[in-house]
Formats: sequence, structure tokens, C-alpha cells
Amino acid sequence: MTFGFWSTLTVGERAPTIWNPILHRAFPKGTGRARVHGLVTSVVKFRNRLAHNEPVFSTRTGLENRLAEVRVLFELIDPDAYFYVAGHSTLGAALDSCPISGLTSATGID
Repeated sequence: MTFGFWSTLTVGERAPTIWNPILHRAFPKGTGRARVHGLVTSVVKFRNRLAHNEPVFSTRTGLENRLAEVRVLFELIDPDAYFYVAGHSTLGAALDSCPISGLTSATGID
């Protein structure tokens, strides 16, 4: 299944048939479908940029913001896996060592 397929499971039209009876149970109590859908949609777009070798390091793309959305979605889906990966990840150190100040955050400057 493609990532795009999974993102369609959280659209509003699927709430009565998928989200309400089943899918909401996969997330912490009180997590709204719209929040999950917004995160999934954003992460899918980010993933597509990466997959198509489009720029993700620029002051307009806000790499840090996109990665924060990935982290939030990952933690909602599986907190234990998230904390394991976060504890072993070297991504933060790699981003901190970026030689161009502000390149990984969205500043509106280009």
C-alpha cells in the first residue's frame, strides 16, 4: 500500500465508515480525525518532495517544521517506537551542524 492510500483513510468523508468505528482507536484518546489528517497530509507532501529529489533545505520549505510534523504523527501512532527512534537518532545533530544559518527553518527569506 502506498503512503497516499493511508492518507485517504483520514479524510472527512471516511469518518462515518472508517474513522469513527475503527481508526480512532489507533490513536490516543481524544485525538481528532482532522488533526491526524492534517499531519498525514503534510507528511505525505514532505515524503513526496524527498522522493522526487525536490528541495527540502530552504528558508521557504521549513525543514524543521516538516520534521516536527513527522515526529508528532510518529508519536501519535506508536509512542514506544517513537521514543526508541528519537533516542537513537542522529538527525538532530546533523541538522545542528548545517553550515548555513537558518537553512533548515522557515523564515520567509530566500
